[in-house]
Amino acid sequence: MDVSKDPLIPPVYDVFWVVGPVLALALTVVALVSISRTAHRSLTELFVWLAIVLFVPVFGPIGWLLVKRSLPKTAD
Repeated sequence: MDVSKDPLIPPVYDVFWVVGPVLALALTVVALVSISRTAHRSLTELFVWLAIVLFVPVFGPIGWLLVKRSLPKTAD
């Protein structure tokens, strides 16, 4: 019996199909919460970022999180 091909232990690529979408969803949720807590210059800017984060699956949230770091800090 070949021990390296155990049917109960999934290969790495099978695990990725579960973990990948979960990480993408978590990244989207983090970006949406971050957008909701950030002061925007206009309502249009808010809706554009929401559309980018929602309709560009992984790169939209990463883009927002990178751009957010370069935004000036506002005094509350």
